[in-house]
Amino acid sequence: MSAVVTLEGVGLRIEDTAILQEISAEIPKNQTTFIMGPSGSGKSMLLKCAAGIIPCDEGRVRFEGKNIARMREREIRELRRNHGFVFQDAALWQNLTVLQNLTLPLQYHYPEMSAGEIHSRIEGLLEITGFSEDLSLRPASLSLGECKMASFIRALVLNPSLIFMDEPTGGIDPQSRRAILDSVKDLNRQGMTVLYTTHYMEEAQELSDRVGIINH
Repeated sequence: MSAVVTLEGVGLRIEDTAILQEISAEIPKNQTTFIMGPSGSGKSMLLKCAAGIIPCDEGRVRFEGKNIARMREREIRELRRNHGFVFQDAALWQNLTVLQNLTLPLQYHYPEMSAGEIHSRIEGLLEITGFSEDLSLRPASLSLGECKMASFIRALVLNPSLIFMDEPTGGIDPQSRRAILDSVKDLNRQGMTVLYTTHYMEEAQELSDRVGIINH
């Protein structure tokens, strides 16, 4: 099976502390891969390195064979257009409404898209995920679970081929957690490539095609 993301001896340091050491892995296309490990083992940093958000200090990250460190600006932008990222803390813009947060990626990557097309895209995702909160609210007015669901929808709004999910169900209510898991299950059935970090073994048992374990 072909690998979408390939990690080759990836290492990352913060000051004098080694966060990741010699991580090599292949993330296969059209599968859901889980990364598990104890707190502080580097799961979130590994996900951000794999997504190209944080450059690694050692080794290489390849997207479909291309070294991300050698990509041109145009290639990086195309990469961002085809990938989604759900951050552990949701990372919504606090000074924007939920609707503005959801429309921002489309406005940035597809400036020619009409307001009607944007509205239709978002409405479709709201229906699929069951998100029914008032989109005119700002993130501070939402619960953590609602913010994470909004972050998840924002990651899907570009119709990506690959989505990175960093502890998307951590610390949220059971209803929001179930909604996210059911949505990931649907993505799995549709053949989307998903790279997902979690502490919950039951989530990996339910959703994953492959599991990678980080220790120490």
